[in-house]
Amino acid sequence: MKRFAFAMIALIGLASATQAQLKPEAGSIGFGFRINGIANTALSNWTNTGLGGETIVDPLGLLGAPTQVGNVVPQEMFFGRYYISSGLAVRVGLGINSASMKTSDLDTVISTPTTITTATSAFSFGINAGIEKHFASAAGKIDPYAGAQISFASLGAVKQEQIVAVGGTTPFSSTTNNKIAGGSHFGLDLLAGFNFFFTDNFALGGEFSWGFHSTKMGGDYTTETSVTSAGTTVTTKGAGNSTVSSSGLRVGSTAGVNASIFF
Repeated sequence: MKRFAFAMIALIGLASATQAQLKPEAGSIGFGFRINGIANTALSNWTNTGLGGETIVDPLGLLGAPTQVGNVVPQEMFFGRYYISSGLAVRVGLGINSASMKTSDLDTVISTPTTITTATSAFSFGINAGIEKHFASAAGKIDPYAGAQISFASLGAVKQEQIVAVGGTTPFSSTTNNKIAGGSHFGLDLLAGFNFFFTDNFALGGEFSWGFHSTKMGGDYTTETSVTSAGTTVTTKGAGNSTVSSSGLRVGSTAGVNASIFF
């Protein structure tokens, strides 16, 4: 806590000691980060895709319990701005994330040694694009703005392969391939925020958003199991559909303390 307080005092002192700083002009490029924590301050990505807090529809029970998308595939997004002029900027966020996990368990305690290998994978994509109108302010270091943004995010199918190999006098093996649908998100937001420039190239600020969001999770799912024993393979298949949709107006969760670095 003391370290954070000293850091803030130093920043305030720096801001007071310097002359009025210039705001970004045409051609300036900025990158944004989120400031997290108080006692232990850290930087993270500016925001997440609209799917980050959604629950995966899992009719096959692959994940063991209700699980949010962000706990399976990271939903962080890279964020940048480009100033067309001193009063107009375009913004873009991009997140391309994938995840894979493989576990292998060998049980030799029982009379028939058993190995279970499970591999799970998923891929997601998110993008948003918008425009900001920056307003003149009598305070040279304060940069208020308003704007609009459109966003889209997609989670591909979550795939899982499980292989079971059983030894002993009558060995057999089974392979199960499961696939559950991911989901998609669409959003259209109005934005309001500000930047406070401590120097020409560094600002802290905050941002709120409000708009329409629509999310669809789930869809078709399939499962296929092949069991091989004594040279004979038997395959069983299953399929179905499970979908959850939601839409409406909401305040965005991007409100917070943001850091921007410009070049």
